Amino acid sequence: MAKYRIKVEALDPSEELRAEYRMGMECDGFCILEKKNENDACTAVHDVGLIDIARMMADSEEMLMAAVVAKAMAEGKHLARDLKARSLAEMIMGGLKGDD
Repeated sequence: MAKYRIKVEALDPSEELRAEYRMGMECDGFCILEKKNENDACTAVHDVGLIDIARMMADSEEMLMAAVVAKAMAEGKHLARDLKARSLAEMIMGGLKGDD
């Protein structure tokens, strides 16, 4: 027997939801990706682990594509941070060389 029932209620009466969302989906654990607005989102993970989430994502072509984009975005942030740090280090080293 499932441990939870997740239901979605549309606050906008013109918004149409699939019946299974309105009636509720039963599950043993869940991961919710929530979009508050364009720049604000959050996640809720309850009674699922890394492998569970990976399996759920593997069953969805859209989630797999999103994972690839998310990985690229994270790598871009790391690259930008590394380039900024390298540039700062070069500026400091250049300044030190000029002190001779």
